[in-house]
Amino acid sequence: SGTGTVIAPLTNADDVSTPIAIGFSFPFFGTSQVNVGVSSNGLLTFGGVDSTFTNANLTTSPNLAAIAPFWDDQHTGGGVAGSNVFFQVIGAGSNQHVTIQWNKVRFFSGGTAGDTITYQAQLYADGRIQLNYLDLTSGAATSNNGASATVGIKAAGAQGADRLLLAF
Repeated sequence: SGTGTVIAPLTNADDVSTPIAIGFSFPFFGTSQVNVGVSSNGLLTFGGVDSTFTNANLTTSPNLAAIAPFWDDQHTGGGVAGSNVFFQVIGAGSNQHVTIQWNKVRFFSGGTAGDTITYQAQLYADGRIQLNYLDLTSGAATSNNGASATVGIKAAGAQGADRLLLAF
């Protein structure tokens, strides 16, 4: 968050999604992607944006190709300095990557004001995906530690084998 660029449409936002340029060509399920839709609810989509706050098991929803780092009903106004969604492109060659960080955001309901969650997704030019989690608890929220989140990846359309569901 100290060096990244704020994704302005996601500032103090609920159920908002906006496209950003990745900065390079990211291979995802056989398609080169140059833009990604970033949602205030912890969802990344390709080929469009999706601001849905009700997460699913990635079988039919979202319909777009997606990465769900921590898809759950969230609000980017965490009530503390630095609450926002940031991105930054760094590196070169196969190590070039974009980092998207949900920094000091909160659950839409149930969290403690000022007690925020922080996590990020890193998309690499060679197709690697890395998910990093700093803090996933806010007070006594029932959503703490991913209890109601979706984490995984999927290709576009209805899926069976072309999805990887880590948590739902």
